[in-house]
Amino acid sequence: MIRLVIVDDNPMVLDGLRALFETTSDFAVVGEGTNGDEGIVAARESKADVVLMDLSMPKMDGIEACRRISAESPAVRVVIYTALGGGERTAAAMAAGAADYLSKDLPPDELVTRVRSIALAGVTAPPALPKGPRRRTEMPPAPEAPRSRTDRPLVEAPSPRSGGRATPERDPDGRRAMTAGAVEDAPTTVGILADHPRRCARLAGAGV
Repeated sequence: MIRLVIVDDNPMVLDGLRALFETTSDFAVVGEGTNGDEGIVAARESKADVVLMDLSMPKMDGIEACRRISAESPAVRVVIYTALGGGERTAAAMAAGAADYLSKDLPPDELVTRVRSIALAGVTAPPALPKGPRRRTEMPPAPEAPRSRTDRPLVEAPSPRSGGRATPERDPDGRRAMTAGAVEDAPTTVGILADHPRRCARLAGAGV
């Protein structure tokens, strides 16, 4: 059974809310008040689960009464029920500890459903928080790209078998790849002519 306190300075509204919730099987109206002071006392003495509180009332308004009830009995859920618009009032009510801010334009069945949900949830809605600057997401370092054939070193260390000279490297296909040492040792046209004077003279006589 949900123990409900109703606080409103309008007698017609107070009577109508009492009749609505008393005819609902899972609610028991355990206290009433016509201002914020009376609402605080009724909530304390009745050990209420939910206080349905008007916003604009004499002596003490609903927001201040909500703040005091929340400080004195944090387990009690205070629902602001008003004909006034939201905006700054909604933010003030939530900051005071209200579980919800409902309009008096709500249909009766929806009002009962909302109050029941708040009572069964047993938690208050958090106040709206201002949006802060977006945090920059740190991206993980990109993986190192695989080395291609052209990235392999051209010069390999001399091996004992080669007599201190670099040996040609083989690529993944099994073919012999030209290394830097092999490039330096490769015969050139100028080198062949310099090493073979006869061939040089013969080519010269032929007019080459």
